[in-house]
Amino acid sequence: QELVMLSRTGGGAELIEDPVAQISSVRMKVSRPERKGTDTEKKANERITTMLNEIWIPLIQRRSPNPIYAFNKNQFLRGEAWLQVIHNEKWVVKNPKGYLEREGLPVVFLVREPMTIYASPNENEEGIPEHVYIYYQRLPTNVKAMYPSWTNPLAKNPLSKEKEKKFVDWVEYWSKDKWFCEADGEIVRDQPNLYGLPPFIHKVSGWGTDSPDGAPEDKAVGRLRKYRDLLKRECAITSDVDSQYHLYANKNLWAQPVDDLHKIPENFRQAFTLAAGHVNEIPAGINFGFLETDVPDREALNYLLTIKGELGRKMPGAMSGDLLGGSGRLQDIGYGIAIKKFEQQIQNTRYAFESAFQMALCDLEIIPKLMPDEIHDDDIKGDYRITLELKGDDPLENERLSTRGSRQWQAGEIDLETNLTRFQGFSSEEARRIKKDIMVERIMFSPTSPFAQIIAMWLAQELGMEEQLKAMQAMGTPLATMGEETSPTKMKRGQGE
Repeated sequence: QELVMLSRTGGGAELIEDPVAQISSVRMKVSRPERKGTDTEKKANERITTMLNEIWIPLIQRRSPNPIYAFNKNQFLRGEAWLQVIHNEKWVVKNPKGYLEREGLPVVFLVREPMTIYASPNENEEGIPEHVYIYYQRLPTNVKAMYPSWTNPLAKNPLSKEKEKKFVDWVEYWSKDKWFCEADGEIVRDQPNLYGLPPFIHKVSGWGTDSPDGAPEDKAVGRLRKYRDLLKRECAITSDVDSQYHLYANKNLWAQPVDDLHKIPENFRQAFTLAAGHVNEIPAGINFGFLETDVPDREALNYLLTIKGELGRKMPGAMSGDLLGGSGRLQDIGYGIAIKKFEQQIQNTRYAFESAFQMALCDLEIIPKLMPDEIHDDDIKGDYRITLELKGDDPLENERLSTRGSRQWQAGEIDLETNLTRFQGFSSEEARRIKKDIMVERIMFSPTSPFAQIIAMWLAQELGMEEQLKAMQAMGTPLATMGEETSPTKMKRGQGE
């Protein structure tokens, strides 16, 4: 029986999964800055932001895995993350009746595996490199589906058990002028790059540094590299403690002949079993017993707890959902301090997807027949600027912002649209629709509004109260105040309390 049993503690997974899950639970909201402020520009911006916020973003976040989660996880695990923006060549398809229809998005957002990308170190401010070389293995069925003319020159079979005969070597190259692809040495695409630049956005985690020789391994540093020695110590001592408990529960058997005339049978070890209800036959002249082992002593357990405590400080309890105790304010402070540790990675994700949406708007103008029906052909006009906001769903923080915005609006310090967009969480187009609805309601139900008079007369006729209506009109009572609440609650509500 082995003296050491390997125990995988999962500490490394917690260092990655817990913070990634927290910072990925966000809502994306796109806004578009105005240039001239004309009505034509405002309507164009509203159509673009409505398309992005109400159609594109829900479809993007519906994908599994979530692109934001995958991008963040690559930052924490690999130390870098890649996002590719490419037009959807299968956006327009034929339905079963033979008519052309559009499915999904005209532009696809792909989170690439950093271990398969070899790119030029020269990047612009948005993280777009000059050259990108990609190498990985794909199933031949996937390549055949994308490129029906591919001949599968090496006769790869997806059902083969040998990896060399199962997967296709896929090579892809991008520059500002060229897009090249080959599968198992056969060229399947060689065309000019319509985008004018490699459609990739690169972000590094921020835990590394630029070295004098420009080594990428010094710049792309994952979170585990910082705590590798601590994780090894945790796994080692945990395995030792588990091994002692394992030996204590499953004691080793010893056997010894009483004299030289007796011998231990060759199959004695295999035949002897500790299964429940089983009867073992012991040969005559053989003594046997169990080796006594002790459980781990106090010093070993304290050392294990010390290491786990040190590792726990690298994983804030608020990020794991642990309660800090005390008031909700204390809980918010603890979570705020914990989330600040990953501010760089959060901003990386925001800027990457902001640049990706800008690329997507550019693709809509460059690629023929890619413009969606939701916007007009002249809405973009070469202006690809957008602002992306990534905001987590924090009920306590949302309530505080909402109360603050309502008070400032009632005090006349901000306008209604600012209150709705900055403090209530609505987009610009949603705020404009709410403003219109509020104006309509005020006109409809104002005591001096003719619409309110008409509604009151119609209700009186439907309820058979024409005589009471005439009597109230004779007394000079406004029709719109019939049944209106005038209690202190009503008065306080009017004051915004």
